[in-house]
Amino acid sequence: AVPAPADAGCRRQVGDPVSRTKKPRPTRLTMSGDVTVAFAAELRDALAPSVIDGADHELDLAGVEELDTAGLQLLVALTRDVNRRGGRIVAATSSPAVDEVLAAVGLDLRFGETGDDSRNEGDE
Repeated sequence: AVPAPADAGCRRQVGDPVSRTKKPRPTRLTMSGDVTVAFAAELRDALAPSVIDGADHELDLAGVEELDTAGLQLLVALTRDVNRRGGRIVAATSSPAVDEVLAAVGLDLRFGETGDDSRNEGDE
C-alpha cells in the first residue's frame, strides 16, 4: 500500500487500522479516522482475516470521521463476503459522517438493504 502524502489532509490513527474485540459471538470490528480511498487497501487487508471465519461481526463506526465511496464499497464488500461464508454484519454504532453517506445512497446500517425508514422503526 502506498501511504497518502503528508499534506493530503487525511486523518489516520497510528497502529492497526481495524481493532478486533473477540467475544463468544459476534466479533466487534472498530474503525476510526478516515475510511476513504487513501486507506482502502490498508483497511481491506486488515479486514481480510475477519471474512475467513464466517462468524458474525459488529461494526463500531462511531470514530469514523470521513467515509467516501471507496470506503462505502469496502464496507458493502465486507458484508457480502461475510454473508457468503454464513456470517453476518451488524453496525453497532455509527457516526454522523457514516450516517450522511448512507442516507445519501439509500442504504441502512445493514449495508445492502434499502429502505428509508427501516433504521428508525420502533423509535417513535
